[in-house]
Amino acid sequence: MKISLDYPRFSKNTLLVVTGEQEARFFHALGRGLNEIDDFKIAKPKFTDREGLFANSSGHGTLLQRGAGYDNQDEKVKQDFKKSLKQVLAYIARDYEVEQVYIFAPPQAQPPVLASFPPNLSGKISLIFDGDFTQHHPNILLDKIDKSNKVQEGFEKNPAIKEEALKILQRSEK
Repeated sequence: MKISLDYPRFSKNTLLVVTGEQEARFFHALGRGLNEIDDFKIAKPKFTDREGLFANSSGHGTLLQRGAGYDNQDEKVKQDFKKSLKQVLAYIARDYEVEQVYIFAPPQAQPPVLASFPPNLSGKISLIFDGDFTQHHPNILLDKIDKSNKVQEGFEKNPAIKEEALKILQRSEK
């Protein structure tokens, strides 16, 4: 995808990592180009058989029940997500010469996401944005980067737009 002139261009090889709690998308940006490298989604398992044995310890003994026994699958999903994230980031670190990284992740997902980064990429993280942007168009991501208040190296404003805007303003004042 070509980046519109409304947004600044990337002068460095840039990786955009967009994650939720169960899915992730990866974009490579350079100049006016933005390409999706990879994506994945970890599905929560669904079981039709809910029968099982439920055991609970209440201090003085063990309580046994029969009936619906649900296994907590959240931990398994988190581990699968972290494993997939590590694999994709290792592949990207090997095949792309990334110079800076922008991360878009919800606050509760940021610690495992940051822990999954290989050492050669973790030092290149420029900004982290809070929120789940996995279903958003890449232009929303570019808009977030553009509007951030932090100084960003490798992300240049297009000087032609400023000159053009100045000319339009001068014409409108006449």
